[in-house]
Amino acid sequence: MPCALDSTRTVLDTRVVLIARINDWGFAVSPSPTQPELSPDGRWRLVYVDGVNDPVQFTTVTVLAEAPSTLEHQILVIGAYKDEPQSLVDEVARCFPKHAPAAIRKNATGWARAACADSALHEVVVASIGIVKASGGWDESSPIIVDIDDSQFEAFMEFRQERWQARVQRRR
Repeated sequence: MPCALDSTRTVLDTRVVLIARINDWGFAVSPSPTQPELSPDGRWRLVYVDGVNDPVQFTTVTVLAEAPSTLEHQILVIGAYKDEPQSLVDEVARCFPKHAPAAIRKNATGWARAACADSALHEVVVASIGIVKASGGWDESSPIIVDIDDSQFEAFMEFRQERWQARVQRRR
């Protein structure tokens, strides 16, 4: 189900304006003889990665910076909650070469710890994680706190006018 995400950017850059939509929900799973592209119920995209013991959930999100910018980011949010090795996260990311990967390493209601190699994308990743948690995880916390590296962000999510809206700002 496509969703949109808005937030606002101030002169001090404490808040970021982004519009986002979820493209795919899916699981990385061990290769199988039949390897269908969708789960039996047709709701989940399946990708096949050697070394996957338990299914690893992923979501692809398109994030656009607010006009006048035309900058678009493709983010791959990987739910690596079970201490999967980085090599496995990298293998899942190779299935989506046009997407910047972000791995959720720890997850709880109202909070996530994530890893993202590109620090310039932190706000975009926080918006992506916020939309995934709010829409897919039914997380109604306000704010949703996301820790990335040594930084902490808040994502205030709201569903109104048939789309997700959020304000993303750095806490520290």
